[in-house]
Amino acid sequence: MNIVIQESYYHFLDNFIRKHLDLLSKSRVMIFGAGTRGINVLWMLKYNKIKNIYFVDNNQKKQGEEIEGIDIISFEKAQTYTGRTVYLCPVEKGESILSQLRGAGYEENIDYFNLDFFFTEYQDIITQIKGNNLNYSILFGCCILSSWIMGKDQIEVSLGKRIQQEFSQQNWLVFSLPGLNVVEYYHLLNIMKLLQKEKPRMVCITLEMSSMSPYAPLMVGTQNLIQHKMLFESLIKLEPQNIELQEHLRTIESRLQKSKSGRNLTSADNTPEAKRKVYELKYLYNLRESDEAVVYTKKILEQMNRENIPVVLLSPPVDYMTGKKICGPDFNNRYIANIQKLKNFLDGYRFISIDASFLAMSDMFVPQDQAPNINPFLNYEGQKCLIDFIKMQLR
Repeated sequence: MNIVIQESYYHFLDNFIRKHLDLLSKSRVMIFGAGTRGINVLWMLKYNKIKNIYFVDNNQKKQGEEIEGIDIISFEKAQTYTGRTVYLCPVEKGESILSQLRGAGYEENIDYFNLDFFFTEYQDIITQIKGNNLNYSILFGCCILSSWIMGKDQIEVSLGKRIQQEFSQQNWLVFSLPGLNVVEYYHLLNIMKLLQKEKPRMVCITLEMSSMSPYAPLMVGTQNLIQHKMLFESLIKLEPQNIELQEHLRTIESRLQKSKSGRNLTSADNTPEAKRKVYELKYLYNLRESDEAVVYTKKILEQMNRENIPVVLLSPPVDYMTGKKICGPDFNNRYIANIQKLKNFLDGYRFISIDASFLAMSDMFVPQDQAPNINPFLNYEGQKCLIDFIKMQLR
């Protein structure tokens, strides 16, 4: 099994483990928090051949379970072990856990380490926007383009980096963040138009259905929306008089406040019925021509058509088999119908359509343990399959 990790968090953990490798190798390692970030830490430790590992979690429902063969125990039980023990705390805003460790007499950076981290991928977008780009094309996408794939024995770079490598002669700029959507692609294109001497040779937009639906604005957690907020604060510094940028920043701030309150449709329990509802929202949402995503796709096409810049609309691979298991046997037809509906809404505009939704088999996707996901994560074989398909379509 593989998992996904954001590139900046991978580098953060890699640097930490390299610095403390001797200590970690000679200690019993307790990962405090058996969530997504804790699993990221586990795989980085395993990749570095560290073996004496436990999960610690205050959630009694998790205690006694296993993740990848690693026991989940209570903090009370963890304290009964003798010998050198080191606690790693990757939980976002895990002050209560840190207080718990301090209260037990442990000392920071000796007995425990705070591995909370803020993702910094948005800075890559700003760097590319401000660069002197010549003969370039732009590739837009959600986390399908920015997530690295981590296995026990190897690390696979993100799909965006693979495309940059495979299409190196075309100088692709990759603009990708978890939750990034068509509205934000539109604003980024306008900033590029303002700052760059040359127009892009081509614009490619990966149209994940989850980013076209209301799912993205309702994402659980705050890190993604905080990145969006910091991205648009940076864009406003580049163009302070842009009213549209300022309005969108206010929209992001509003969504961020709702996310902090925990009131959203995507925080359902991990039950089959809850999974089905989230899948329906993310992948089978009934698109309307008045939807924000459709309106801004039209705006992008209108602008690019006017400037004779080719646009590729890429529908990325979807794990149809998993979709059928959760949403029923008609999942494929309903998903394809949504893609066709979008094309009908865009009738009259010029664009190249690449529908790769059918392309990959289930074993070409990285399984998602935490939140239901049938798209966008691909393993190495899935990436290769998609890139070869794109090359063939663009001949």
